[in-house]
Amino acid sequence: MGNMGASSVPVSGLAKFYLMMTQQFFILLSLLAIIFTGYILWRMVISSPSQNKMVAQKKVRTKESHNHFVLRIGLGVLWLVDGLLQAQPAMSSDFVSGVIQPIAAVQPSFLAQWLQWAGQIWSSHPIFYDLLAMWIQLGIGCLLLIGGEGIWSKIGLVASLGWGTVVWIFGEGFGGLFSGSATWLSGSPGSVLFYMIAAFILLLPRAWFEANKLRLPMQRAIGILWIVLAVLQALPNQHFWTAKGLGAPILAMAKMPQPHVFTLVLVVFADQLIAHPILWNGFFTIIMLFFGIFLLFRSSLHYTWWAMGVWLFATWFLGQDFGVLGGLGTDPNSAPPLALLIVSSVILRHREDQVTKSNERQSMIHRRFFVH
Repeated sequence: MGNMGASSVPVSGLAKFYLMMTQQFFILLSLLAIIFTGYILWRMVISSPSQNKMVAQKKVRTKESHNHFVLRIGLGVLWLVDGLLQAQPAMSSDFVSGVIQPIAAVQPSFLAQWLQWAGQIWSSHPIFYDLLAMWIQLGIGCLLLIGGEGIWSKIGLVASLGWGTVVWIFGEGFGGLFSGSATWLSGSPGSVLFYMIAAFILLLPRAWFEANKLRLPMQRAIGILWIVLAVLQALPNQHFWTAKGLGAPILAMAKMPQPHVFTLVLVVFADQLIAHPILWNGFFTIIMLFFGIFLLFRSSLHYTWWAMGVWLFATWFLGQDFGVLGGLGTDPNSAPPLALLIVSSVILRHREDQVTKSNERQSMIHRRFFVH
């Protein structure tokens, strides 16, 4: 769920990590070259002109829809970013102390035990598990980027669901939903949950994208999400109505390694939260409630989309610190994948509907005035 802390890593451990990463890269590259060569030879042996013609016709008939393409490429890029973040110097040595342990410390006992168990496993071979996580995420990203709508992309989507479940539970602690301080400002319900939702959507039948069956359900689902997040923000036991509960996490985030200008902005923002916690928390609650109600009961929401974009960017910066800063950031946090879902599943589909209606009107005018 973004950045949790920062630390230094011994030079010997860092050298060992990158040496193993380089060795594994060339091993994987060699295996891919062998597989690709074998595939080309196999196609040359079994292919025939008639089969090639059928394959070409099938490719022509199955052009990928725009919103499917945007969602697939966006999800692939997010997984690639996660994989690259896993290669940061401090990940192999400080991932448990800087990420797992802080998450476990605020969880209920049953979940804290799971996270501690995962931390013990990771600590037994930190370099191995760090590289394993890195290659899995890079692999998923590559499969989604180059797989189109074919079998390789589907393998990447299924892997997104499986690996995403592991990361959401053991890396994000269910997105902090059971921590007693779950808030959108820090990234709840967890970025990887949005990855899994995106993968599930991409695995739906092609006809759902072409027949406009996703726009309204996704709009309603996002509306319900905002209402749930508003309720969590407003619950008294979450302590967001107090100066400490609302401002302290931002101050702690400001102390992490990052550009000085970001630190200054975060400190000023935290001071405002501490000075007026009731006012600010009321504002956060109302704006999320506003988005939820409008998404549930309105279908044309041009200004709402722009307002939601501003809100997502503001919380990504001021609440989630862009997710990747500090040396132990594991992902860009929750704002980018939610924005991707909104753009691909709602806005692009809405624009396609408008184009379709415009074409229908033009066709009607043409038939009325020019066809006799």
